[in-house]
Amino acid sequence: MIPVIYKKPNFLDTLKYVLGKDDAAIVDTNMMGTKPDEFNQQFLTIKYTNKAVKRQCAHLIISIAHRPNYHEHLSDSQYSYVAREYLKDMGYLPKQESSVAATSQFVAVRHHDRHHEHLHIIASRIRLDGSLVNDSYDYFNSQVSTRRIAAELGLEVTPTTNEAVASKLEQEYGIITLTSPNRSKSIR
Repeated sequence: MIPVIYKKPNFLDTLKYVLGKDDAAIVDTNMMGTKPDEFNQQFLTIKYTNKAVKRQCAHLIISIAHRPNYHEHLSDSQYSYVAREYLKDMGYLPKQESSVAATSQFVAVRHHDRHHEHLHIIASRIRLDGSLVNDSYDYFNSQVSTRRIAAELGLEVTPTTNEAVASKLEQEYGIITLTSPNRSKSIR
């Protein structure tokens, strides 16, 4: 799994882009509705609990391994699991279900509009209690999270761009991964 992280100021444009694709399928959300405007209204309600935040919207994309003659596939329920696990690892959802206030709103959408399956997650960086998701080291944490989830689901564990990530995966989870010298465009 390969993560890409965008931080944007506008929920509505991101929602319209992601949900506007012909093959878009909502696989998970903790919000009501199915249309961009419905989700946007709910995001805006929370946005005003912390007005100082300039980039309230996180647009997270997770791609599974793909190359010519090799494509992995996940069901919608597996993508839902990926979204929730990833959001927990990144601090958008609490590790324990009992801490509702430390929850961020999110919508997870599966796409096939490229030559591979991928998951878009639109999440509020502002939690329901008004606190902000800490995005320090999110590139590092994202690589660890996606490789842990890939190994758990029996998917190909893609090379990491960082020796520290590879070391953490091996020490904490027993996952051996290669390190690639090519740094991907994973954060914008």
